[in-house]
Order: sequence, then C-alpha cells, then structure tokens
Amino acid sequence: MWRLPAALAIAIQVSAHSEDPLPESWREALKTTRAEALKKFRRLGTKPLPALLPDNGDPEDVHIFVIGDWGTYPGTGINMASDWTEQMWNTHCFRGARSPQHWKEAKANGYTTAAKVTRSWGGGRPICGSMHLECSWDKGGASKNNRCNPDHDAFWRDHYAQQNVATSMTDLARERKPSFIINTADNFYYAGVESTTDPLWSMMFEELYPDQSLQIPWLGSLGNHDYGGHTCDVVPLAQSSQAMIDYDTEHDWQWPNNKKVRWVLPMKGENRWYMKSFDFKKGNVTIDVFVIDTNKAHVSSQC
Repeated sequence: MWRLPAALAIAIQVSAHSEDPLPESWREALKTTRAEALKKFRRLGTKPLPALLPDNGDPEDVHIFVIGDWGTYPGTGINMASDWTEQMWNTHCFRGARSPQHWKEAKANGYTTAAKVTRSWGGGRPICGSMHLECSWDKGGASKNNRCNPDHDAFWRDHYAQQNVATSMTDLARERKPSFIINTADNFYYAGVESTTDPLWSMMFEELYPDQSLQIPWLGSLGNHDYGGHTCDVVPLAQSSQAMIDYDTEHDWQWPNNKKVRWVLPMKGENRWYMKSFDFKKGNVTIDVFVIDTNKAHVSSQC
C-alpha cells in the first residue's frame, strides 16, 4: 500500500485569470434564469451538512481528494438553470439543447443539424452554460472539437459535468474513505453567491455531495468567479467572497474534531490565507495545508 511521507506540506495558491468580456446578453440571461432557479431549488433548504471524520480522524491509510473549478449545476444554461424550459434552451442555446433526447427530436423534426450548431459557435454565442464556454468563444478552434458537437457523447458529458464528477467522486469516496477534501476554488459559477442562505449552497454543493463519505472537511479557497463573476460585475465584489467565508461558522476548528459545517474557509479581513494541520498517528503522516488567495492581493487584476 502506497503511503504519504511522514511529513508533507501542501500549498494551495489561487489566482485569478482574465477572460473575454461578458456580453450584455449573457448578463441578462443570468439575471432572468437565476431568479427563476432560486425559487425552485430548495430540496435541502439552507441547512449545511456536517463533517464527521472517518475512523475518528486517524485512519491507517490516508486518502485526500482534490477538486477545483467545480461549481456549476448539471444542465446549467448560463449558470445554474437546469430548470430552463425547452423554449429557453432553444432561444439562448440552440434548438434541442436541453438534453440528448430533445436533441434527437429536434434533428428528427428537421429543425437543426450538428453542422448548423458547430457553425454557430463564436463571440460568446450561443449561450449554453459555463461547461460549454470554450465552444461559445470558439477558443483555439474549439468548435471543431467533438466536445462542441451535440452529435457526440463528449458534448453531453460536459453538459452534466458537475453531476458526473459528483457521482464518480461519491463512488470513489465510499471505497477510499478520504479524510478531507482540498477545494481549489471557483466554487460557484458564474457569479458566486449572494449570502450564506443563498439557495445555490443547496443546489450546487450540499445536494450534489450529500453522501456520508463526503461529509468530511472541505478546505476551500476563492477564485475570480467567487468574487462576483466573470468580470466581478454580476454580484458585488466583497459580498460573494465574504458570504463564502461566513458559511464556515467554525473558523477555529482544528483536526481531528468533528465540525458542524463541513465547509472550511477561515479567512478573516484582509488575511486571505490560512493553514490547517493534520496528524495521522496510525498512518505516520503529518500534513500542513496552506491556502493562499492571491485574488485579494491583486485586486486590480483579479477579474
């Protein structure tokens, strides 16, 4: 059995990236669909799930999961609109874009073809969600890739990307029993959250990873999307990032204690960094995790 070295320091540094300007049509679609989606996605309400440590926090074999750029909902539309109507998908994305079945029906009825869709990508259009951004912008000729062609399974794997990752992650977690998760940011596409009670916490985090095997500490950071959006203009800059910090109600939590809220983001004020230590005596492993958010340090260029 492979083991970690006796002492290991992990440094996570998250910095922002620049992208093409967000067209006004994207902002309008985001505003409309977000309002509709938030009315309906409350399956778990706003109750956070806890962190209950496997093996009392001292397993013989230590496993750690790492995930990043994960926060978008299956069948996302502009951001999280898996509840888009068929008409909305047809209007903002393309005819038949709602699901593989809708796509087959649209082709069978002569409304569209794969060639028509692939020719339409470019300049931020069509609007088909953050998992299809490379297609929308046709970056590097992405529209010629199978991932931008709805006739190929690759397109639909991206369409339900977070759901697919959550399913695989759950299967592996049940087998490996990870002790904690390192979450490297961009937690909520496209524009973060508005508060600690924002329903996005439920629909894009809590309800997607509810399995007991994933009710463990999630050590997080903040990406540019967590600061309010593509160009930090959809949600006020400080509001979204602070809400994610405040969702962690136990900033002084230390391993190997259980935690009332599994989300770990104990950044305070201007100190956008933290360190957590993990000592696994049975596994003869000590791990120090340093999380540094350089978005805050380079606020003028973070978006």
